[in-house]
Amino acid sequence: MKIRKDCSTVTSVMRRMGYEGISKITDGAILNIINEFDDTAPDLSKIAQIIIDVYGEEHFLIDPAKRKIFFDYLSEHDAKSLCDAIGVSYSEVSVWDTLKSLVLTHERKINLLNYFGINVAHVVSDDESLKERPDVEIIHPEYGLFEHQENAALKIKKILSESRSRVLLHMPTGAGKTRTAMSIGCDFIRNNIEKRKDRVVVWFADTEELCNQASEEFSRAWSKLGVGDTTLYRLYGNSEVVLSNISNGFLVAGLQKLNSYISKNQKEFYEFGKKVDLMIFDEAHKALADTYQQIIDVFQATGNAALLGLSATPGRSTFDEDENRKFAEFFFYNKVTLQVDGYDNPVEYLQDNKYLARVSYHPLPYEPKDIRITQKELNILSNGEDVPKTLLEQLGIDAQRNILILSLALELVMNNRKIILFACSMANAEALYALLRYKSIPAGIVTSKTDPIERRRFIHDYKYGDVKILVNFGVLTTGFDAPQTNVAIIARPTNSLSLFSQMVGRATRGEKAGGCMYSDIYVINDALPGFRDMAKAFNHWDDAWIDSEVYDDQ
Repeated sequence: MKIRKDCSTVTSVMRRMGYEGISKITDGAILNIINEFDDTAPDLSKIAQIIIDVYGEEHFLIDPAKRKIFFDYLSEHDAKSLCDAIGVSYSEVSVWDTLKSLVLTHERKINLLNYFGINVAHVVSDDESLKERPDVEIIHPEYGLFEHQENAALKIKKILSESRSRVLLHMPTGAGKTRTAMSIGCDFIRNNIEKRKDRVVVWFADTEELCNQASEEFSRAWSKLGVGDTTLYRLYGNSEVVLSNISNGFLVAGLQKLNSYISKNQKEFYEFGKKVDLMIFDEAHKALADTYQQIIDVFQATGNAALLGLSATPGRSTFDEDENRKFAEFFFYNKVTLQVDGYDNPVEYLQDNKYLARVSYHPLPYEPKDIRITQKELNILSNGEDVPKTLLEQLGIDAQRNILILSLALELVMNNRKIILFACSMANAEALYALLRYKSIPAGIVTSKTDPIERRRFIHDYKYGDVKILVNFGVLTTGFDAPQTNVAIIARPTNSLSLFSQMVGRATRGEKAGGCMYSDIYVINDALPGFRDMAKAFNHWDDAWIDSEVYDDQ
């Protein structure tokens, strides 16, 4: 609607009201104080402008009570023109009554403001700024936890309240370990008022991808949960952060970087350990490595740091119970697992409630014909150890096997699926990527040899761009978050349930976690047999933790 040029303005109507009319439509205190200081006849033009400055022009048109008074002072011409402009019918006798009984819809409000020459660009499309607020309203947190995550976090925080305590958080891949742990870390900084200025929370991870993910997640979490400013430090990659310069805040540290630091600046490292209040160890099944244990032991020996480990696979071996027992013992047998009333296994609950996708497994039969297995390799496989590198490399150059994988990948890409392909060797990943590109398929490759800049570009284009399939070897099993992934092709055979579960987990984000309702896992049949059910795999290591204390009833 065009603004009329021949109509009155709010100011001109208010001048027409006179002193009596203005006193009806505004706060008497304004007029009283003007009268106190001015004995002469009131300047109505000046008073009208002052009142408009105080309230704004649209106030007298939007407020129902004041609008009725305002309409009484419209000329007959303006009253009829306004009715025409806002689309209401009137009789010659009751045009003012028609306006005063007006129900102001959003469209009429826009036309009303336009009629009086008021800029309506700031009026929101759903009229939210003028809508009456409800008495009861549900406010959704911007960095909230689902109920099952919050319950786990409460148990964790109770254990961590004791100095030098250790506890493992066991959640399936895709169930929100990072988010839950980051919420706990923010609580430590926020709630530790007396120590906040000289205490540090440290997040450990062993790859740059995991460190980047943690840094971004803390920044997101603190911006929603924090009180006041805090400092995020990044000690990984090419970082030159100096530990002695850190007095408080949140440090994301690469384990290899820290190991190097210890050897060069041992005294400084020990002094820093006194400031650490909480350690969070991502992919905690790696914590038993001697060099990594040293970091934890130093921080707990020099200070009072508690340790929170994160894992979707709370064991170090599929078959070696002694190794799994050592892992449980390292965390003092304290393991907090998602528990949901009415469910024996949390994976079933997470799938039923769309936090995890429903997974379908598709074995791909293939019999390698030219593979030569030595007695040493046979003994390794017979003992339940993982598939030797020499065998993986042989499988990687098997032309018929690669054709099988490529044919499947092409079919899935044509169906617009988002796919991660786990190759069985570096050479196999490069060959499969080359074949896909030769077929003009938008693909990316991520291995330990991939240039870091190119790696980031491929991952970005996979998450947000045209890349449909990401070929990977040895990198994306952990620390990779692309919820829209709905297919995993596991062409890397393994006897490690931990590794197998991590590969499957790349494609299991549910709808409520930004993922998909269903996902498909295609497994070359020389991959790990017998673990095709995520729920069964989730409980595989429970026996190793039988000495753990029960915290559920506390």
